[in-house]
Amino acid sequence: MLSCRKKSVTLIELIIAITIVSVIILGINSISIFSHYHLISSDRRAKL
Repeated sequence: MLSCRKKSVTLIELIIAITIVSVIILGINSISIFSHYHLISSDRRAKL
């Protein structure tokens, strides 16, 4: 007999998924901050 089991997300899977999403968001944010800093820096050098 085939048993009908509900698919559920375990706590460990949820923590891992949240961690991966957080790392991706932090990576995108750091790239944005890095590029913004260098854009301002190069703009200041161009004005000198």
